[in-house]
Amino acid sequence: IFLTACSKNDDLPIGGPDPVETAPYANGFFIITEGSYGQPAGTVHFYNYDADTVTTRVYEKENPGKLTSNAAKTSTLQFATVYSGKLFLMSKISGPLIRLDATTLKEEVRFNQETSNWRSLVGIKGAEGLVSANDGVYVINLNTLMPQYKLTSVSAVNSGDMLVSDNYVFLLQSNGAKIISGSNYSFVKGFSNINRGFAKTPNGKVWAATGSRLIAID
Repeated sequence: IFLTACSKNDDLPIGGPDPVETAPYANGFFIITEGSYGQPAGTVHFYNYDADTVTTRVYEKENPGKLTSNAAKTSTLQFATVYSGKLFLMSKISGPLIRLDATTLKEEVRFNQETSNWRSLVGIKGAEGLVSANDGVYVINLNTLMPQYKLTSVSAVNSGDMLVSDNYVFLLQSNGAKIISGSNYSFVKGFSNINRGFAKTPNGKVWAATGSRLIAID
């Protein structure tokens, strides 16, 4: 019996392991663009560590015909984060919440609300997270992306960036920074006049800023 092949198999080791397929977006970082009001929607680019290259508009590549905005293109891509192997995208001005597989960028879930103004998202535990909006902070189901209820422990003031550190959630609102418990969302502490945040350094400090001060919070 004589076997041959019309391919470049001659260079492969005999009896060696099968090639391991690497997920296309498993080794790098995402770059998020906002887009323009009424113009092209915001999108996702990807920097690959191995190739040292940026691939543009990878969201459209993996999800043909879909947009990160609403149909009228009046929403702009506001925020993105990776949590538990998923990439979450959110658009302000009545835009959608979108969940993608972080290694393939295939869209899995989309939630549209007729009137909304989302700002940021953090995962808390399991399928539960928080989203901030212009009218407060909401508990959200990360499986369906549907908001469950609004927190009453922090005022319904324009809310923006959030950060989870240990068992605390740091919230940036128009009247300062608020800290709530990650267990029951009760109010812990507030700092007035904070207008930028947040970043966490390896020493465990959470940093925020005003126009003239940079502060570290233990």
